[in-house]
Amino acid sequence: MPAIVADSNTIDGELTLQVEGMTCAGCAARVRQAIRSVPGVGDASVNLATATARVQLTSPSVPTDALVKAVQAAGYDAKPADQTPAAVSVQARSQQEAAQSRNLFLLAVAWTVPIFALHHFASGLIAAGIGSTLLWRAVQMVLLALLLTTAARPILISGARAALHRSPTMDVLIALGIAVASVSSLVSTVAVGWARSGELAHFMPASMIATLVLLGRWLEARARGRSSQAVAALASRAPATATVIRDGEAVELPVDQIQLGEKIRVATDQTIPVDGRVVSGEAAVDESMMTGEPVPAHRGAGQNVAAGCIVVDGVITIEATAIGADTALAQIVRLVEQAQTGQTRMQRLADRVAAVFVPLVVLLAAATLVAWLLWPGATLGVALSRCIAVLVIACPCALGLATPVAVLIATGQAALHGILVRDAAALEAAGQADVLLLDKTGTATTGHVTVSDVALNEAEHSEMDAKQMLQLAASVEQLSQHPLAKALVIKARQWGLVLSEPANYVSHPGLGAEGTVDGKAVVVGNLRLLQQKQVDTDRLTELAAAHTAEGQTVVAVAADGEPLGVIGLTDAIRPGMTEAVQELAGLGIAVELITGDQPASAAMVAAQMGVSTVHAQVTPEGKIEQVRRLQAQGRRVVMVGDGVNDAPALAAADAGVAFAAGTDVARHAADITLVGDNPACLAEAIRLARRSVRIIKQNLFWAFFYNLAALPAAAVGWVPAWLAAGAMMLSSLTVVGNSLRLALGQTSGGRPTAAPEQPGGKA
Repeated sequence: MPAIVADSNTIDGELTLQVEGMTCAGCAARVRQAIRSVPGVGDASVNLATATARVQLTSPSVPTDALVKAVQAAGYDAKPADQTPAAVSVQARSQQEAAQSRNLFLLAVAWTVPIFALHHFASGLIAAGIGSTLLWRAVQMVLLALLLTTAARPILISGARAALHRSPTMDVLIALGIAVASVSSLVSTVAVGWARSGELAHFMPASMIATLVLLGRWLEARARGRSSQAVAALASRAPATATVIRDGEAVELPVDQIQLGEKIRVATDQTIPVDGRVVSGEAAVDESMMTGEPVPAHRGAGQNVAAGCIVVDGVITIEATAIGADTALAQIVRLVEQAQTGQTRMQRLADRVAAVFVPLVVLLAAATLVAWLLWPGATLGVALSRCIAVLVIACPCALGLATPVAVLIATGQAALHGILVRDAAALEAAGQADVLLLDKTGTATTGHVTVSDVALNEAEHSEMDAKQMLQLAASVEQLSQHPLAKALVIKARQWGLVLSEPANYVSHPGLGAEGTVDGKAVVVGNLRLLQQKQVDTDRLTELAAAHTAEGQTVVAVAADGEPLGVIGLTDAIRPGMTEAVQELAGLGIAVELITGDQPASAAMVAAQMGVSTVHAQVTPEGKIEQVRRLQAQGRRVVMVGDGVNDAPALAAADAGVAFAAGTDVARHAADITLVGDNPACLAEAIRLARRSVRIIKQNLFWAFFYNLAALPAAAVGWVPAWLAAGAMMLSSLTVVGNSLRLALGQTSGGRPTAAPEQPGGKA
């Protein structure tokens, strides 16, 4: 939420408005146009499914009242949204709307049932001498008036207000249909003596239209509540209270009272309330919300934990490092909310059609009325009936809901599985992708160099084993901060080796280091350094060449002027990446490795993952060129990267994907972020995006097809007016129900397991 300046009622940066009264895509388009007309507004995106508008501001301050008044001038109500996450507020609002719509529907049924009964049995009663035509029409008119002034009143007021503001909406069509049917029914009651007055009696169509519309709104509100359940569940994972340690005492406090730096105790089966760092204790923590990993992670002193994760075993005390809106959980919810207010290319097309849809339907209804009046043998009653059916059967709601409901559900489901989608356009682009460019270092690989092989110069040092040589090398390198030196030390400790403090330590930047260990003068570094120290490197050169051919980085070791051997280091393949590449290939995605690294190293990594196309020694500019070259061939490109050098290509691709552990620049340039750094999410993101695009296309096809088929059918008299209302209701529910199928998708559950290491030989 942007800052609200209390003394001037102004806002800065961005504001989310809650908009009331929108019923179709035309409404959303007019609200967006009204907001954009306010000076200082750069852009606005309006979501019919969440009833929200996200406003981007270019001016340092814009009066909040100006935005609200602009929306009101367009015929709707608006107010700044509160701090409640949009998905939660949408769900709560949908539940409230569902309850209100249910009550209105039941009230409408109470008035409609006797109208329906009299429509079918009044003539029989009159024939039996019970009452007269005037009496029963008057009774129906009274019942209809009660219906219009109670249950149908909100529809009529909304339609009238939209018409007065020259803002044609779905309610305008419904209100017009009800009004025409009601007025003609009133005329039939007043002119009961007129021979053909019965043809003007549309009591049942008028009541059925209102009742079926209210039924549809009740069911639609319930469905919208379901559509926001995923993100609402995500947002509600943070607990309401926490055990805070103050003055040495454990105090139960509301989470919003926790301050940065305070200590919080979290026990078994409790949810972590804020982001923090463990200061004492150990626990197994269920982090599946953030990582997608089903196995709890061990967390101890010095390690970070996130709000919303659950302690499944143990007790830890954490120090709060981020609270409230700054927690990772809150940021995830905020990103999902932003994605849900975005628009795809398909939605923009639907909105343009919907914006002019209502006026066209009114013109078609008027043309239908005139045409039937001019038709030989047709009567005024028949013409009115056809006109009412055209007004009521049209459904811009289906057009307006086709995309946003699907995006709402898809982004919510993605977030629950550690996939954050920046906007709807990214979801659409990922769903249409056919090629994926995969960066190597830090993306395809872990980005952390590890020892992969310890090879001895056994011809001269057969009495020495791999452990001894690594112990000498790591003892020297423990004083260095170089990544290769750290890898040697880590491997030595994994093997349980005791390192000695080196004497006479000397660092040779870019070459290596030397020192005295246990009385031996040890040199560790590249072959050039050993040659400078007068070490015979002929045999080591052969060993180094063999390791380099496998894409390894080589460190040579010598002691007392004698060559001991070489140590090969590699950047290991990220766990699960090979399986992810196979899954992507199964989805028809061509995976290509692109890196600035040497060809040998790139080829080795590609071969291990099963990737056949490799682009090595590519500059950041070259990565952009490769993206654009593929796009020029008509390909849809997904770029996956983690570094600063990948950011330009991430931005240039149709969809950029970054792991959460990547650089800030890469994450900001990417359209999709994988929270858990789990490569399996790559294929899952593509699958979900494809399902979303497929369902959006199905929704749009149904919406367009329905209106193209229904309007002519109503105009020629194939669909009676009351049935037209039911058809309109079902069209919207079909779109919403089809979108809800996205919530049934499941993520792949496989998780790679690392094989145990053994000292000696291959690491």
